[in-house]
Amino acid sequence: MMDGVAMLRDVGIRYRAVLLPLSEGGTTIDHVLGATTYRSLRTNETRTTQVNFRRLAMPRNASSRPQ
Repeated sequence: MMDGVAMLRDVGIRYRAVLLPLSEGGTTIDHVLGATTYRSLRTNETRTTQVNFRRLAMPRNASSRPQ
């Protein structure tokens, strides 16, 4: 997951985006699902150039998941 702030049409926005790998067999990535959302910055929010990245926890053993 990634979130940060940027400018869109001269308006400050806060955004969030995620890319999720999808695998039918659990070993190779077949597809990638992406999503994003944004909103205008509130008047008391400051615009920074910081972008935050977060990794979601990976399952320990993909083959042990129920089918």
